[in-house]
Parts: sequence; structure tokens; C-alpha cells
Amino acid sequence: MPRGLLERFRTESRSVRVRILAVVLTFMAIGLAAAGTVTFSVQLSQLNNRINAELRQEAGEMQQIALAGPEGDGTPYDNLDDLFFAYLQSGVPGEYESMMALIDGEAEYVIAGEQPFNLHRPEVLGLV
Repeated sequence: MPRGLLERFRTESRSVRVRILAVVLTFMAIGLAAAGTVTFSVQLSQLNNRINAELRQEAGEMQQIALAGPEGDGTPYDNLDDLFFAYLQSGVPGEYESMMALIDGEAEYVIAGEQPFNLHRPEVLGLV
């Protein structure tokens, strides 16, 4: 660049117009980042609350089945196999849910029918 052009560029880059534009763009970037962060945290919190509510519902359904007993007269189940079998027979997973019973770390019961996600794959069981 010729010397005159370089000096002209330095002068124009220090002009009020450029400074104002830089400040406005900086504030817009900060505002956009803040809005994104707040939106992400609110949605994450809502997701956690929904998942906790669904897990509490499933635990309540399991408790109702356990309290009713195998014959429905309040006698307790003899073993976990029967309890989990009864639970999986009565439960219907939601559109994006899958169900499986683990006993001693092994997948004992997997709900019948097509599931959106296959839980009894070795790579999934390794994470449990």
C-alpha cells in the first residue's frame, strides 16, 4: 500500500462512524450471547423438570403394582422378576420412550414390539 493510502485507512478507521459501528456491533454480540445463554438454561431446566416428573410417574406406577401384589390383593411379590414382568406388561412407553428391566446389571426384560431406541445393545448396557 502506498504511504498516503495507509494513512488514509488509519484515519478512517478512527473516525466516529467506525467507532460507533464497532460499539453497536459489540453490544449486539453481547446481547445475542446473553439471550442464547438464558434461553439454553431455561430450556435445560424445563427438560430436567419434565424428565424428573416422568421418572416420578413411572416410579409411582411401579409402586402401585408392587403394593397391589401379583394377585391384586396386596400380597407382596416373591421376586423382582415377577414384579418387573408385571410392570412391563402394564406399561406402554411413550412415542420417544423405551423400557427395559435390569436385574443384577443384566437386561432381563425388554418390552415387546418396536421401540424407537434399542436399549439392550451392548454399547448402551455398558453405560448403565
